[in-house]
Amino acid sequence: SAQGSCCTRNRFTCAAASMASVALLIAVALPAASAVGHAAFGSRWRPDWGDVMAPAAAQTPEVPEHCRLAVVGAGWGGTYFAWRLSIDDATLFNPSDVCVFEANNRVGGRIFSVRDLPGMGDMAIDVGGYRFKEGDLLPAQLVWDALKLPTACYDYNCSAQCEGGNCYVIKDAYGNNAGYATPIETMLGQIEDEGEGQQVFFGKQLTGIYPAQVPRHVTLRFSDGTRVTAGRVLLNLPEPALESLDKGSIVFTHSRRLVRKSLAKVSSKPAAKVYAYYEDAWWSSKLGLMEGYFSSSGGSIPLAGRYHDGPLKCVVGHTISGDPVYSQKKIPFSNCSGALEVYYNFGDTFFQQFMTSKLRPLTVLFPNDNRNASDFIGRLHTTLMNHHAHEFKKAGIKPASINEPSMVIISNWLAEAVDTPSCGVFWGDERMHALIRTPAPAFDLHVADVDYGYSGCWAAGSLIAAEKILQAELGVSKPAWLEKSWYDEKILSLPVDLMV
Repeated sequence: SAQGSCCTRNRFTCAAASMASVALLIAVALPAASAVGHAAFGSRWRPDWGDVMAPAAAQTPEVPEHCRLAVVGAGWGGTYFAWRLSIDDATLFNPSDVCVFEANNRVGGRIFSVRDLPGMGDMAIDVGGYRFKEGDLLPAQLVWDALKLPTACYDYNCSAQCEGGNCYVIKDAYGNNAGYATPIETMLGQIEDEGEGQQVFFGKQLTGIYPAQVPRHVTLRFSDGTRVTAGRVLLNLPEPALESLDKGSIVFTHSRRLVRKSLAKVSSKPAAKVYAYYEDAWWSSKLGLMEGYFSSSGGSIPLAGRYHDGPLKCVVGHTISGDPVYSQKKIPFSNCSGALEVYYNFGDTFFQQFMTSKLRPLTVLFPNDNRNASDFIGRLHTTLMNHHAHEFKKAGIKPASINEPSMVIISNWLAEAVDTPSCGVFWGDERMHALIRTPAPAFDLHVADVDYGYSGCWAAGSLIAAEKILQAELGVSKPAWLEKSWYDEKILSLPVDLMV
């Protein structure tokens, strides 16, 4: 059911709530993800780069000359499409026949889960997309029932303050966000586990798509000179990436005029997301602020944050050998470290000054980086202390006793970035939606991306587009794990190409 209870979907948190407090001292193992190979796709911080890389991206496998199924873009929609056709109950393709091409050194696109940041241990930060709504059953039941990943309510204590209900994140052993890229990594891991050789290829930026010698097949050309022919292709690409393709590509030369017009009907604004990591999560440990929003635009650094967003790691005891034991949920007025979301907004360009490249949405600042970084971290801390001065006074705590953050994590999503832009909103009608899903009817070429999806900036829109392509173009039936009434309403009811 779409309205699953907190205890149904939040097993660790609810179990902990029903136990005696001493039970919190028992170390509980996190259930293993369903794929052995998923860890190879996690985005891990590389201090030598000042950026992240998935371990799998360090490999340099030989790219096949031909792929029966090629997916360009390892985001939610593209990965799901490949997984449904090769691993899930559709299985029209052998996993060995699947190729997934990704321009970056990580998977996810605008789903960007950062791990291995200094001092944070195994906590993850989602600097892009981060949650799904309980009523969006395609991502919800994919996570809950197909991939069987543990989840936690996004809002503190499942307070149903997210879009009129509860939203969920993929959780870790502490009840925190394990990274919204985890389902993508899990699906790709399953494809790699079942396929022979390598199925996922990094550093492959698509520059053109052309007719191949075999009817309905295409040739993909990448920026490094690689060429691959493919029988069927799904483009999980945002609008800037599609518009940047060579104008001799079949999406322009073999499509209807309305398709070419529709591709540009996407609007987006720059977005920024900023976290400050504190060894002492003062908003929780000192002030008990577990839920809610705060904002300020009057100081030198804008604030627009949420207390319930960032991860916390709370010590609730120690083992006989003296090692810390951590809780399975966020606990107010406890010994916690964590990251506070201090800014998340669209339209403001203030934090773009910290970008090292327009190709890199992520910037991580440390006090010892340089004087500018140290100065900014100090000013941000002062801004936060001043903003919470009243709460500190009520608690009898001097803000001067609070140490500065040891790290600030900044992500900037530019509207004009080609590979990882800010999310877009499609303003076309149902006919345009249908045409874009299969833009060049003479070829088995499809498009599924948030920019052309059905739910604004939510990943569910890309998944819906991918599932509709499976149903309308390949004759694939409803997933066994998806509720039929939801599928009928959200997938079957969508029109096909109305101009045929």
